[in-house]
Amino acid sequence: MKSEEASGNKVIDLTEGRCCGKEVSLEDATKFTKSQKELHGFDGAEDLSLVWCEHYPFTIVADEHFQSKANLDLLGKVGKVDVARYMQVQATRFMCITHGLEIQALEEEALQKKKFDSLQETMELERKLRIAVE
Repeated sequence: MKSEEASGNKVIDLTEGRCCGKEVSLEDATKFTKSQKELHGFDGAEDLSLVWCEHYPFTIVADEHFQSKANLDLLGKVGKVDVARYMQVQATRFMCITHGLEIQALEEEALQKKKFDSLQETMELERKLRIAVE
């Protein structure tokens, strides 16, 4: 992996097949990009209850359900700097939790694959044994 500064932005070069010291296959990178695109993008669906719908009324929902006078007064009293700091703490906690969940899911997926592969090997051995006995 090569990381270069380009106009203040980091550019990650995966041509060597490594990212952050770990091997990254083209298949994994493609799979990740596809799933992230689905989650970060908007769906052309017309179902306004779906938050991924491009027509979901975020501002209306926020105005009606989350911006009570009491909430706005509290945010004003605390101030923008403290709200920003609070959000940084929450974002870090979310990142920690979600990364932990990702690691657990990957470990479970690897364990399931290992069990499946072991079962396949056992079935193949049983098949060969049946053939040998016949």
